[in-house]
Amino acid sequence: MVTARREYTLVWLALAVVAVGLLLAWQATWAAGTEKLSSGGLVDVSASGAQITPLGSAAAIVIIAMAVLVLITGRILRVIAGVIISASAIAAALIGLRVVTGVQQAALWNTYDGVIDVSATLWGWVAVLLALIAAVLGVLVAVRAPRWPGFSTRYDRGARQPRDAWEALDRGLDPTLDE
Repeated sequence: MVTARREYTLVWLALAVVAVGLLLAWQATWAAGTEKLSSGGLVDVSASGAQITPLGSAAAIVIIAMAVLVLITGRILRVIAGVIISASAIAAALIGLRVVTGVQQAALWNTYDGVIDVSATLWGWVAVLLALIAAVLGVLVAVRAPRWPGFSTRYDRGARQPRDAWEALDRGLDPTLDE
């Protein structure tokens, strides 16, 4: 049986690895080809997922930010972060799928003119797969976060009463200094 703390740790580590992997996959070369120059020469060109459509990289950054939020917040904000992770991951998967299936073939080469001999790499599919995994992890965060441990209040100091400051002044002490 997996404890709540262990589950929290494993899910967070998986989410962090997948989110960083997703960002790196969007930065990798998704397509390569040859551009025919106006002078008649040929030059090799390539485009990353971020060059083709920067929305995927933005979604990956949102997922990374929400993963950090899951790490540092309490139960309620973790649920909200899980929903945002899932929504961002689904958006990244749909964007990536649209590009790799050729629906936006023209967008592959929006920065180059006269591109011929286009070939796609597997990085687009890797990004789609990682986005789908991130979506599942986001749902897991949203559903399981209420059962995960929160931060301990063991070392929290109790709030001082306003009267304590006046009494410290009466005794000749500076109440703004920690004792």
